[in-house]
Amino acid sequence: MSVPRHHSLLDVLVTGYDAFHQKLTRRLGSDMRARDALHNVYIRLNRGDAIAVESPRAYLFRMALNAAADDMRSERRTSSLRDVDAMILDLPDNGADPLRAAAARQEVRLLEQAMEELTPRRRTILLESRLHGRPLAHIAANLRLSQRMVEIELKHAVTHCAERLSRPVIQRFGPQPRAASHDSPP
Repeated sequence: MSVPRHHSLLDVLVTGYDAFHQKLTRRLGSDMRARDALHNVYIRLNRGDAIAVESPRAYLFRMALNAAADDMRSERRTSSLRDVDAMILDLPDNGADPLRAAAARQEVRLLEQAMEELTPRRRTILLESRLHGRPLAHIAANLRLSQRMVEIELKHAVTHCAERLSRPVIQRFGPQPRAASHDSPP
């Protein structure tokens, strides 16, 4: 037998509230979750359109379980967001203090000067490779150079900029420079 959803389902929920509450409490393990789920079902039934339902008690119980599941997912999301917020608040502030900001501006000026000192070809290769991330083979084809020549020019450009900034050159490819050994004679 089909029962119109709105009035009959609401009547079934209200008249069988205690039975639904007990069954949900056992299933969910929480009196409060059961009450919240039944409240959400009541609100949904008051807003909903009428549809035909074969088994109103089973339908209402499934609605309550789904409402409880939605609430638990929402709580998990909220608690995980709180955890993230707490972690963020515990992070040290690494924002640029005035001294570091001034040092960074000075370093940018030094880099700009070093770039101006480069030959146009070296500057182009450095910018294309490091700033735009273009492959060396692509740069070589555009400049009509061998890839080996592009590698050499790039190495000279990076070394020049590192020297002007008083920074060590970090070699990305090939053999690493030999470190001075304590065992070898000076």
